[in-house]
This record gives sequence, structure tokens and C-alpha cells, in this order.
Amino acid sequence: MSLITEKLGGYIHTLTYTDLPDDVVQQSKRIILDTVGCMIGAYETPVGKTFIESVKGMKGTESATMVGSPEKNSVDVCCHG
Repeated sequence: MSLITEKLGGYIHTLTYTDLPDDVVQQSKRIILDTVGCMIGAYETPVGKTFIESVKGMKGTESATMVGSPEKNSVDVCCHG
């Protein structure tokens, strides 16, 4: 018997955009836009600036850019938090 993560991974692997109901697509778009808006709105706040400064000391492969900083770093460092 397979693990639930294997079943979920198999389902996601075969899922296509057209398989998704319209309400799921619309809600997903809304959540993505909300997330991007929060990132843009927060990066100049004191907490946002502190967060950006805290991850600057972590170094990794320069493959991604964090919102609010032109510096390149690894994906895991840019997604830290």
C-alpha cells in the first residue's frame, strides 16, 4: 500500500489546468495576487527590512531574487521564513 504523499504526488503529476473547476482557478488567482501584494506591501516595513537583512548573511547558489532585494541567493534562502 502506498503512502498518502505518493498518492497525492501521483494525482498532482497527472493534473492539468483544464481538470480544475473554475471556482478553484479563480480562488487560486485571488490568493496568489493577495500573497504578491502582501510581499510588495511588507518589504519596506521595519519587519520586512529586518527579515531581508537577516537572510543576507545566509549564502547559497545565486539562483533566485527575494522581493525587496536586488541581491541573488539560493531559492531556499529567498523562501526562508
